[in-house]
Amino acid sequence: MRWHRLRRRWAGATDDSPVAKGEGFVTSGRRRSPGEEHKGLDAKLLAQFLRRWASVISLGAIGVGVLTLVVSLVITPIYEVSTSILVTGGGVSGTSRSSYDYLMASQQLTRTYAELLRKRPLLEEVIARLQLPTPPEKLFNRVKVQPVPQSQIIVISIRDANAESAATIINEIVTVLIEQNRELIATGSIPVGQGVLVVEPAAPSATPVSPSPLRNAVLAAVLSAFLITGAAYIKEALEDKVKSVEEAEATTGAAVLGVIGQVAGAGRPEGVASIAAGRSSAAYRLLQTRVEIAAGGDPAQALLLTSSGPLDGTSTTAASLAVALAQSGKRVILVDANPRRPALHALFHLSNSRGLTTALQESASAISYLTSTSVGDLWLVPSGPLPSRLTELLRAPRMAALIAEWKEQSDIVLLDTPALLAASDAALLAQVCDTALLVVRAETTGAESLKTAHDLLAQSKARVLGMVLNRSRSTRKAFTGEFYAASPALKSSPQALKLGEAPGASSTHVG
Repeated sequence: MRWHRLRRRWAGATDDSPVAKGEGFVTSGRRRSPGEEHKGLDAKLLAQFLRRWASVISLGAIGVGVLTLVVSLVITPIYEVSTSILVTGGGVSGTSRSSYDYLMASQQLTRTYAELLRKRPLLEEVIARLQLPTPPEKLFNRVKVQPVPQSQIIVISIRDANAESAATIINEIVTVLIEQNRELIATGSIPVGQGVLVVEPAAPSATPVSPSPLRNAVLAAVLSAFLITGAAYIKEALEDKVKSVEEAEATTGAAVLGVIGQVAGAGRPEGVASIAAGRSSAAYRLLQTRVEIAAGGDPAQALLLTSSGPLDGTSTTAASLAVALAQSGKRVILVDANPRRPALHALFHLSNSRGLTTALQESASAISYLTSTSVGDLWLVPSGPLPSRLTELLRAPRMAALIAEWKEQSDIVLLDTPALLAASDAALLAQVCDTALLVVRAETTGAESLKTAHDLLAQSKARVLGMVLNRSRSTRKAFTGEFYAASPALKSSPQALKLGEAPGASSTHVG
């Protein structure tokens, strides 16, 4: 029901979402209706769920199957032996009425003999003759007596670990019954001619009826696969974490502009330099292109980056995107607007003694707070020391004035801000920015938290361009027609047709 819950969230997406507008999605040159997309979304979520758990399900099923096979092979086999007897007598056939009476009497007699076969005196005699180490009650439970419907035949069977012993017991039961029947005839208790005949004597069976190792192993493997799948499904449904592009888009109705894998170099001494030269640089260059396309004819002069919760990778994403923009020839100013948890100065190996907080409390020119970095055309504004009244400073007109001045001195200003649900800072800063990006950490960010954060961001003056799925295990998804249809600006942009040609990027691999 995880995908059904996500489907409902998609149906309740914001009015700007493609589903809410009824625009559908474009795939292979044909526009799909919202109903078709719902079915496609369910199938994709199910397929991704099975891919995530395929190894656990398969290994668990194989393990249980092998264990069951071994146990079945070492368990003592059980054999079933049976015999058939025919009940004779019951009357003499005559007219049609007497024939009916004869048939009813014969069937009644058959049921009577079937009951006699399971009576205690008979079983005690069998135990005494064969010297069986078992009480009559246990033998009673082992012996199965079944009259064949519409006939005078009775099938007697027993199960035992020893096939020969089982055959001996069955044959002795029939022998005792015949002898007791003769005694009754001799005393005149029953008429002559009434009795039983052995149709098929019991013989030892060479094939055990249980266990069946192969059948047990297959059934155990199939059952364990279903149980593991169900447990995994319940686990994911309870966790409710966003794990894929489809889940993120279904939760918010916004497009995912980039998928970033595990970033090598983040947090290490070489910092951004390692990220810029690493394998993830292609993903950030592709993200840069998609951000520009999503902005359309309204360039993103002040772009705010935030997330729903802390430690989602917003700072690394902001720094890496800034590097990609600067390397493309744009003049970029990166602002660390998170004095509560400053990180950008460490990534660029710069001092944090002076920065945004000092600029907010002083009246000097905004340019004087820019610090050059090792990346050309990229300047950093560190967060500065944490003041006692940060919220008041961010709300003051000085903040808007600083951003306005920095926008005049650059092509784009990027703001790394705190998590939306952790503090009000990001919501305040969104009021003075043009656009915003929401960073989502795969398998960590909760769907409800993401939806709440997106709704808070959508209420600000900043236009939400989309999301970045960060630290994703699978970065192989190709963003082709489905990505462009997620934004009206992308549909009309001629650049969208060449999105896969972004420098250093692949149309089929991100990250």
